[in-house]
Amino acid sequence: MAEENPNNSDAALAKRHKQSAIIGRLTVACFVAMRSGYARKHIGAVFEELLVALAIRVADDLGAPPLTASDLSKHLGLPRSNVRRCLDALTGEGVIRKEVERGYRGELDWLASRIDAEYFVKIQDAIIAAADELKALGTGRARLKPKARHSGRLLTLRTKARASASASGSTALTSSTVMPGVMRGS
Repeated sequence: MAEENPNNSDAALAKRHKQSAIIGRLTVACFVAMRSGYARKHIGAVFEELLVALAIRVADDLGAPPLTASDLSKHLGLPRSNVRRCLDALTGEGVIRKEVERGYRGELDWLASRIDAEYFVKIQDAIIAAADELKALGTGRARLKPKARHSGRLLTLRTKARASASASGSTALTSSTVMPGVMRGS
């Protein structure tokens, strides 16, 4: 069957394999670097905490209202009890803060203390290396520059997030408001 598809040439499959390996190295490097802040736990134990913390960071960046446990559970596809455990752990570690019954936000003091953290530099280096490798490999299709491709959509998302934040204080979010293209329903 695969031989019938002209796109499955040996060269195309080799290129796809190389792209997959680049993304795999990037993912492993990022998770190993992020995990370094959790020396007491293995990656499986901190994976959900990382997802929750990252989702909150993205929402903060977009100017969205604070996220609740229900918001995070729904959008990340995690059980609410797991999300609550993660929120408790992240709050206790000073990574996030609870905003008076409205939800959770990232703790800027925690970020400020890690501006030059070794793990963050490793993540940046891994991303840059992967981007360079993928760019050199080429995608075989026309691509727009990243800012041109997303700037209008992100501006719209930020505007919607800010409008919803200034409205009745509701924390209801659509998947595309918090993490476009990543969360369920996007």
